[in-house]
Amino acid sequence: MKEQSILAEDAYPVKENKLNHGANSSFLYPSCHKWLFLLFITLCATLMGSLPSPAQRMGSGEVYDAKNSVARRVIVHYSPDAQGVYRKSTQKTVESVDSIVEIYAYNKRIGAIYVLTEIGNYEVELKGAQERIMRRDRAIPHLTGIALDNAIAARNIQLVELIDQRNIYYKERAKATLEARQKFVADSLSTVYDSLEKKRWEDAQQAYAVQKRKQYIENHPWNLVPTKGHRLICMDSGCDSESKTSMLRTYGISGDTLFYSTTEQLPLDFQYEKVHKVLLPKTLQEDPDYRYHWEIFNDSLRAHPFSSEAQVIQNAAEYLSALNRLKQFAPYGFVRHWSWHNDASVSFHFSYTNLNDNPIRDIEIHWTLSTDAGEARTSGVFKGSGMLKSGSSHTWDWDTSTYKAPADATNMVLTKLVITFADGKQQVIPKSTIRIEQ
Repeated sequence: MKEQSILAEDAYPVKENKLNHGANSSFLYPSCHKWLFLLFITLCATLMGSLPSPAQRMGSGEVYDAKNSVARRVIVHYSPDAQGVYRKSTQKTVESVDSIVEIYAYNKRIGAIYVLTEIGNYEVELKGAQERIMRRDRAIPHLTGIALDNAIAARNIQLVELIDQRNIYYKERAKATLEARQKFVADSLSTVYDSLEKKRWEDAQQAYAVQKRKQYIENHPWNLVPTKGHRLICMDSGCDSESKTSMLRTYGISGDTLFYSTTEQLPLDFQYEKVHKVLLPKTLQEDPDYRYHWEIFNDSLRAHPFSSEAQVIQNAAEYLSALNRLKQFAPYGFVRHWSWHNDASVSFHFSYTNLNDNPIRDIEIHWTLSTDAGEARTSGVFKGSGMLKSGSSHTWDWDTSTYKAPADATNMVLTKLVITFADGKQQVIPKSTIRIEQ
């Protein structure tokens, strides 16, 4: 028996180990038409290269309305005012979502996709068929928790840039007016010192700086730091985390060290937040966007000091909290994976992880075979033995068995598990509470 533990922070590989408890476990063309063949090949290559990928087609032409979605909730939405300038709206929902720029995330917990358009950022809760298609589509990131929050925040910032492009006419007109005033002041100062115009020019510059600062604070959380795609490598021992994103959510900055977090995965879709530390390169520290963010949020960044000691404590607390939630959900463990086949006899594969403090001595797997119509055909029990300590996993394989199944038996259901612990106590886990990792 080979065991593996999930009580170490990065230990979740599945190690297979078999214990057999069954019986024995070129087309040719005329030369005169060669130029036509070459022309045909060239046209095909051109057409094939111009076809959009599935993700591109979805991102450019899909429309989400009442026909294919339950709700279309607004995260951020802009609408034009009387002068045609797009400003942030107070709308909570929209009738439809179109002109899609990007479908950037899918949340399987609520069956919703997250969509960026030219005028808004939306959460679209899909109807059954659409949701099933999206659940199987791995081209779109499946996100939850902190990772989803980061993606939403990044698109909100991207949306500000899209709206700025829509309002470029008004910005250029304001810029032209400001430049004309600056030239007027400069020309006036070359002949007669006009203190009044100089004061007005300074006021306009100050007002612009104040407005820019206000907009930046509204659209940038203090802890979402622009990293501009720099390669940032985790400095922690045994850590292989690496970031090359445009922004990072930070816990704090200490000197030239930045602490950021990622979402880590436990079995049964339980997650926890893990803090990493990276050394900030000089090129990033001198980047204008990074320096401006530090200038704007200097007080907030300094008000949230963080250290390597705090990182260790935070990571341990987050991991133990997630592990306790997992144990509450599956107090006697969970099925890592299982499968069956009906050849000469019924064969069975079963892997289990013990989350209980009491070691498992053996486990009985009760099952039923049925037809596609749900008619029961046969049932049986496979029993796996071997001491399974808390936090460890084990795999059993029955390559053959005494069970025979009719040809129309196509579905197997686990009806219950009977666990016998090392101290002789037994625990029956009914079908409704068997935890299976998908």
